[in-house]
Amino acid sequence: MQPPTTTSGSPVHEQGVRTCPACGAANGLTAAFCLQCKHPLDVEITIDAGRVLRSLLIVIGALAVLSPATQAMAYYLPEFPGRDLAASLFYMDNEQNVPTLCSTLLLLVSAILCAMIAHAHHRERGSYVPHWVALALIFSVLALDEFASMHERATLKVRALLGIESGALRWAWVVPAGLAVVIFVFVYLRFLGHLPRSTRRGLWAAGILFVGGAIGFEVLSGPSYVPGAEEQSMAYVFLTTLEETLELLGVTLLVYTLVSYIPLGLPGARWRLRVAEARSFKAKPMV
Repeated sequence: MQPPTTTSGSPVHEQGVRTCPACGAANGLTAAFCLQCKHPLDVEITIDAGRVLRSLLIVIGALAVLSPATQAMAYYLPEFPGRDLAASLFYMDNEQNVPTLCSTLLLLVSAILCAMIAHAHHRERGSYVPHWVALALIFSVLALDEFASMHERATLKVRALLGIESGALRWAWVVPAGLAVVIFVFVYLRFLGHLPRSTRRGLWAAGILFVGGAIGFEVLSGPSYVPGAEEQSMAYVFLTTLEETLELLGVTLLVYTLVSYIPLGLPGARWRLRVAEARSFKAKPMV
């Protein structure tokens, strides 16, 4: 007699119990092998969306404090070991440091979640699969851009094209980026409309936070930037810190919304990771 399974083919799990698919014996949730027949059990990872959100908010709060604090140390305190290193590692306007790593990883996680959702909808012959695939690609590109600062490199070309030297549009990449956002919203309006209300609200809020930080505060910080200066004013430091904090909050809310959507839009969906044994290759005899 085969043990009961879910619609995805996985054995039914009672509270605190995992059923072995081979013999039907009950095992603990953390068991790697069946206690009865030693059959390997699938490794399960339970994700609590609320706990993920709280943990990420703590990290973002710490980064938001460390960014201006380490800059203030570099500006006003005498030099001491580690002072400049800390200022470089935690300043949110710098590239390829701790805040950049956090933002890049969150965008990659968002891309992976969208790809998983697209795959699940595709298997169920659901609607709007191309939209989920496109979101996965968009967040992958944004992660690469966050790490490689491609939009910063485009600023000089756009600035020369528009004849802008300073002011609110000093970071001229915001012009094509703003146009891209308008096109994106227009294309995705129907997609957003079909989602559960909580998911739709979460995605709107995440987008407003991210775009408001990335584009809105980029425009506000432009007049405060002093070209060629070794140290920018603390007002500029606070503006850029707020900008990056809003971006991080937007992506964090995005991750929370996507994780929360899975049990709503894909009830009963399960993903299984199986690692195949490595094959041994034997050298062919010489002829």
